[in-house]
Amino acid sequence: MWNLKKHFSVKNIILWVIVLFFFIFVTLPFKHGGLFRTTDDIQVVRTDVMRLELLSFQFPVRYAQELGNGGGYFIFNFYPPLTYYVGFIFLQIGIPLVKTIKILFLLGFLFGALGFYFFTKKYTDKISASVSSILFLTSSYLAFDVYFRGALPEMLAFAMLPWLFLSFFKTKLKPSLSNLAISGSLYGLTMLFHTTIGVGIFPVLFLLFIFPPYSKKSFLYLFSSLILGLCLCSFYLLPSVIEQSFTMYKNSYFVTTAYVGNFINPLQAAGIMKISRSIETPLVGLGIYIGTCFSLFFFVTKKYTKLKNNLFLFLFGGFVLSTLLAWDIAKPLWANITYLRYFQFPYRFLAISTACGIGLTALVISVLRNIKLKILFGIIVILPAITFQYSYLRPVNFEYVSKYTADDGCSTTTWTQEYLPILTKECLPKKNRIPLVKTENSKEQLYKIKELNNGRNINFIAEGAGGKITVSRYFFPGWEIFVDNKLAKSFPSGKNGLITFYVPKGRHNISVLLSNTLVRKFGNYISLFGIIVVIILISVNNVKNLLRNKKFKKSLKN
Repeated sequence: MWNLKKHFSVKNIILWVIVLFFFIFVTLPFKHGGLFRTTDDIQVVRTDVMRLELLSFQFPVRYAQELGNGGGYFIFNFYPPLTYYVGFIFLQIGIPLVKTIKILFLLGFLFGALGFYFFTKKYTDKISASVSSILFLTSSYLAFDVYFRGALPEMLAFAMLPWLFLSFFKTKLKPSLSNLAISGSLYGLTMLFHTTIGVGIFPVLFLLFIFPPYSKKSFLYLFSSLILGLCLCSFYLLPSVIEQSFTMYKNSYFVTTAYVGNFINPLQAAGIMKISRSIETPLVGLGIYIGTCFSLFFFVTKKYTKLKNNLFLFLFGGFVLSTLLAWDIAKPLWANITYLRYFQFPYRFLAISTACGIGLTALVISVLRNIKLKILFGIIVILPAITFQYSYLRPVNFEYVSKYTADDGCSTTTWTQEYLPILTKECLPKKNRIPLVKTENSKEQLYKIKELNNGRNINFIAEGAGGKITVSRYFFPGWEIFVDNKLAKSFPSGKNGLITFYVPKGRHNISVLLSNTLVRKFGNYISLFGIIVVIILISVNNVKNLLRNKKFKKSLKN
């Protein structure tokens, strides 16, 4: 039976009220009627175009017809889509667009706070767990993501980190089919929220293979969890990796140059050393650094139990690794390893440093035996975030916008239009849209032009002397042309790189269809396989538990 007195004691209620107070305190800006202005304020547009594509029965969504100035844009083929799938659910139950974005941010705060509470409580105590929740809520990097960058997908992936730590550490200590399924599923979800965070946390999770306790079974289950997570997100991950060569991404500013001026050294990350930036500097925060340093001191002086020692090694290893990758000491690595530059900004690793630092701080508090000392140390590590780092917890300003649009030159919602096809030298004009279908032969006539499925199916009749026909869609793998139900050869043409093909003389029924490429189909099948594996693992584990149940065994005998 659930012990109500134990869970609703005066001490517990006080702790919950304190955590709730900080949750309300840091999320007060969301009560404002407008949406805070950020450097990445296109989350509303992306959520809206996801809605349009899902309502037109595209699933999984890869292509957004509304973007690219009418030429279409494969944003969800390359940008992690889960945030916008979740947003669609809220839109469908009648919540307005801007409020949906606010709810998603608030869910990130709530989910992350609960995650750090349950993760740290598993290995420490309730006071330590409560402080860890507050440290997450007031963390400068979280606030930087929310109120300055508006990086909603990254913020939601950040909120997943404590759940990942909890599930993977649990899988290491107690390998079981259900733990494998849960940790694999959470890793897959993290990748789908924000691939950069998902890939960045991979080497940290891999530290579990290096540090004790050692067990062949644990290694097998941990490895299987990672593989399962990758399988679950394969419908997105495989095309985003393999088809990226068809875009201009690898030559974009984000891959070639962005990393150079975005390193943060440990003193800057702690907030001790200032650097000149047009917006606030990404921080881990002084309080979390204090907690991490004390945690190292307690480890050296052997204050931890064996279990906490193992947890310390994992978290401290993750803290050091992620901090080094964000520091300019790692510049040679970034300069010489192309794939590392796909992280774009080295300071992104500070999200992982923050998560590890919060866990390390909770370990310190759990070792302190005196409750007054626990409370005092908790106040010491929280205080910097709400005093001289307070500016991070509030947005610069707000804006009221009746309709959000993609204001960049190509209406793509990405900074440098990096997912446009590599053969598109110039995007379609924002104004004076060109015809949907046109022919270069004046004797060729086009009839009954129709768009279906939000532009993914274009049908028309061509009649006349034949010749070259151009469709105002950017040429990209997946587009297929059928002339009288026979697949025709197509190619990109002009500075816009539009779909072009030839028709012979006469009257022809023509269809321009967007279909899945082989790699997209393969990714879909792998993800479906992953979902089936998760269901089987959980079902088998539940059956095993049921068969071990003494009451169930007795009922079978009777």
